[in-house]
This record gives sequence, C-alpha cells and structure tokens, in this order.
Amino acid sequence: MLETVADLAASGVGNFDQLSADDLRELFVGVVSRSIEGKILNEVGTNAISAPSNIAGVERAQAMLHDFVEGCVRDEFDARGADFSDLDVEVIGGFVDDLYSAALDLVEALGDAG
Repeated sequence: MLETVADLAASGVGNFDQLSADDLRELFVGVVSRSIEGKILNEVGTNAISAPSNIAGVERAQAMLHDFVEGCVRDEFDARGADFSDLDVEVIGGFVDDLYSAALDLVEALGDAG
C-alpha cells in the first residue's frame, strides 16, 4: 500500500483525505496489484518456485509479472465501473485467487524458460 501511496504522491495527488474517483481507482488497482505481486515474490523468495538464473531474466520476469497483474486488475475494475461502493468482497476475493494462480503459473514458466 505504501508503494501505491508513494506513486500517487509522485503523480501529484496531494491530499489523500480528498481523493477523486480516479485517484481512488488507482489506489485500489495499485494495492490489489502489489498485494498479488508480493505474494508471488514471496513464493520466489522461499524457493517454492524458481526464478530465472540471471539478473536480466529476473528483471524481465518481474516487469512481465507487474504488467500482467496490473493489467488484469485494471481490466477487472474497468469491467465493474467506477463505483467501488458496491464491490462484492467474495467476488473480488475469487478474482484475486484466480489471478494469483495465473500469475504464479506465469512466473513458474518464466523461471523454467530462464
């Protein structure tokens, strides 16, 4: 969450008590995306899945993971519209679980290819 707040602050969001609808959307997208990415990176860190063997491969895999996860999260929130007041926690939880599995498969494939 702190990384997302830092990104928003760097982009000019100054008052987090008065976020616009677009800023709130970016906050949700960033927090959900980074949460999934963090869980995946934890799997790599505990050696539950392998990472590419060189730095360039790791950086490429991390960039691909970020783009994949953020794109999927952004698409999901776009499909739901801008109103976050009616988000169903169970539906979002299911989406996050499914995306985590897909992202884990992606990183495993990238690790095998590296």
